[in-house]
Amino acid sequence: SEVDMMNKRYPSAHITLWDFSGYGEMQCELIPGRNNKQAATQWYWEAGHFKQEYGSRILASLLSSKKNQIAENPDIRLNVSNLNKNRQRIQKERTSCLSTYPELFGQVDRLWQLRSNYQ
Repeated sequence: SEVDMMNKRYPSAHITLWDFSGYGEMQCELIPGRNNKQAATQWYWEAGHFKQEYGSRILASLLSSKKNQIAENPDIRLNVSNLNKNRQRIQKERTSCLSTYPELFGQVDRLWQLRSNYQ
């Protein structure tokens, strides 16, 4: 990988690639309905932007010497040997999120269909 090559080329750099993506507990959060003005999400400000608390957890994890400090959102240190394991993690999380909030994925499917109709 590029990271491995850079670490070999610059051994004192200690470059690491982390993956905080997926459909974990914090990312798989039900979006309140359009007419529900009272409900608030715990982790999202709005689509695509997380609240400061979520960012603080990521930074704490990156700065911690403890591996997987955030149990709800495992931080994955990516390397060539664990890419397939990471893909499996994401698929497992997606399946769990889909079974918990099928309407969330239905909304995405409908938006994708609308987009496709305009192209």
